[in-house]
Amino acid sequence: MNELKLIKGSPIEIANGLFVYPLRMDEIAEIGESLYNSYLSIITSSKKILYSLEESIISKQELTMLSKESDLFTILYISEKDQNTFAIFINALKTFLKSELDFDGQNLILKNDSGLFTFDDELFKKFKEVIMKQNFLKDDSVSTYKPANSKAKALLEKLKKAKEKIQEQNSDDGLRLKDIISIVATYSNDINLLSVWDLTIYQLYEAYLRLIVWDKYHTNFLLLPHVSDSGSLDLQHWATDINKIK
Repeated sequence: MNELKLIKGSPIEIANGLFVYPLRMDEIAEIGESLYNSYLSIITSSKKILYSLEESIISKQELTMLSKESDLFTILYISEKDQNTFAIFINALKTFLKSELDFDGQNLILKNDSGLFTFDDELFKKFKEVIMKQNFLKDDSVSTYKPANSKAKALLEKLKKAKEKIQEQNSDDGLRLKDIISIVATYSNDINLLSVWDLTIYQLYEAYLRLIVWDKYHTNFLLLPHVSDSGSLDLQHWATDINKIK
């Protein structure tokens, strides 16, 4: 995947003329964090959703059957039993793909200025992969470096929990989006509470992780004259590939 487009905030093409659009903070604010997380949840966690349904909605036999089916089939099957799930899924597709959508009971048909697209398993797989990347839901960089101090460690753990729980509506145990926006807007040089709303989720988390890495490097640099063994401090420079930070 083109990482330059991710950091730039450009839409990612998954078919000829069909793009997945990253939402900006101002768009997410209008939708609301809870509903936005519901969109992400239905797209990325269809199997997990199964286990949250009451047995009156889906039986154990159906659960076993669906465990062998594709994610898209699973979502549509659940949607037949729960109209709210179906509405969330349809609105999520319309929101991220900026396309109209028709469902004839078997096929999902997307329509935009480029034409018609049958939203099948293969296209859904590509769509899901892009959504995961755009929303920082499939990234190992948070575990590739050590926090500088207890405060940085706490922030790092909260970010990790937030990224794991961003697919859930209830993220009380994690760092909420509002908090990350506030931290980035407060401590970044060129981002403030007026300009932060132009950022995508990917750009916001990249900025947040960079702040942690910057803090780690400078905290250790300040400690350098006060330790007998300089090798005990990780002084890997902050201006490096974030995925290669130890």
